[in-house]
Amino acid sequence: MNIRKGRLQLLSRSKWYDVDVTLTSKSLVITLIHDNFNDDVDGDEGKWRDEKRVVRVVKEPGCGLGISIKGGRENRMPIIISKVFEGMAADKTGQLRVGDAILSVDGCDLTNVSHDDAVQTLKKTGSTVELEVQYLREVMPFFRKACVLADFGWDISSAGNGLLPREVLQEDEVLPAQADTKVIPLVFSNVARVYEYNPSFGPYASGIFKISSPDSKASITLRIPNDVLANTWFVAIHSAVHLVNMKVMAHINRLLTGVLHGSTVKHMGWLSEQISSSSVHSPIQSPKKVNGDAYLEWKTWFVAVSDRDLCFYHRSPLTIEEWSSPTHSYSLLHVRFIPSLTSPTSSTKSSPSSSHVLADIIAFTLRIGLRTGIEQKVLRSETHADIAKWGRTIVTGCHSTALKVREVSFAAVWNSMECLLTLHIDEGFTFRTAETRKTLWHFQLKDLIGSSDDSSKRLFLSFTGEDHPMELDLLQGAKPFIFTLHSFLSARISQTD
Repeated sequence: MNIRKGRLQLLSRSKWYDVDVTLTSKSLVITLIHDNFNDDVDGDEGKWRDEKRVVRVVKEPGCGLGISIKGGRENRMPIIISKVFEGMAADKTGQLRVGDAILSVDGCDLTNVSHDDAVQTLKKTGSTVELEVQYLREVMPFFRKACVLADFGWDISSAGNGLLPREVLQEDEVLPAQADTKVIPLVFSNVARVYEYNPSFGPYASGIFKISSPDSKASITLRIPNDVLANTWFVAIHSAVHLVNMKVMAHINRLLTGVLHGSTVKHMGWLSEQISSSSVHSPIQSPKKVNGDAYLEWKTWFVAVSDRDLCFYHRSPLTIEEWSSPTHSYSLLHVRFIPSLTSPTSSTKSSPSSSHVLADIIAFTLRIGLRTGIEQKVLRSETHADIAKWGRTIVTGCHSTALKVREVSFAAVWNSMECLLTLHIDEGFTFRTAETRKTLWHFQLKDLIGSSDDSSKRLFLSFTGEDHPMELDLLQGAKPFIFTLHSFLSARISQTD
């Protein structure tokens, strides 16, 4: 097992903390450094001396004390107040805080009891409670660590109903279990450089990247001030996610038999779609402005390429039901892949104090032929190797789909007759009446001189030997036919190559 270790910075509640990070083949392990969490009393030291205090708490009818506790004999710790709920009885005293050890409750000694016994004692108290407490300064770093780790609620161990193999979900045996450590499973995680505006680090801050959970509900943000080292770590984590996903893909395909129209997943991962993109020749749009700083807006998708379709999901599909219900699904026959590497503007900088221009946004364009016209998506990939893989998978998938399907028919009207236009990858164009299937005309693919449409339903096909183009009304729109035609022609050329 290849293991990479280093010291990075973790963002939590608008503050950066130094952390030790270990990268394994299936996990990212973050260990908080104790020195970051030394107690800071913010000039209020006289109020919170370490001497014993007796605090009288008056509960409101039907309400509790308004505290949470941790510790106990089984944890080799005293009973510690871990949270004081705002506006409740304990908070209103102004005399209790996180880090106070509860020594006794109404005279009942709690210095050597279990956590459960302490909970029961506190529950049995009356409307007025006397708590003997002592502030334990030395336990505060541990509570602050717990608060930071609690912000990253990352757990997929129970997800998937068996869709993910057990060995991927189990923690690495080489990693010791520690209270100040968070293990991030890499499977289906989204690793992306930060391009959105955030006041904590500014737009396009150098060396910052984010790792999001499969359901996009949790995320961690990491920073390395050194650009070269930051890129090395980013590529290493991104590659680890890709490798664990590829291992899972074979397992998923066995479980998805018959779900994705009988096809299998060939490639999957996260892509970011630029919001409101439209230009074909300049796909990356001009940045927006926030407080004078430029930034771009992106929406993340989990994308899967199967034998015949391109599927978009709002989150990583962790059940068979989610796999079978993509947010958007497009036939590969109707998809065009257009690679591009574009800087949005030479004046857009990676941060207010940085001279780095965003020349490394790796994007490609998908043009999709729909009944309503052409839909265009500008999608950002994170590495050059990644964009090459997406391109190969989509293009070869389009060709293999064309060679497998071979024939597609479209309802059409010609000279006021309802007809059927059939496109065959070898036999070309055949036009038949809808009722009797009588052939009205037929041309080989090599006879085609040109094709065009009015971006709606009107289609024009020009053939060798014909003085005028064939003018048809395709009832389901012209673009699906045009894109299918181009896919068939491209597949034929790929066979020749």
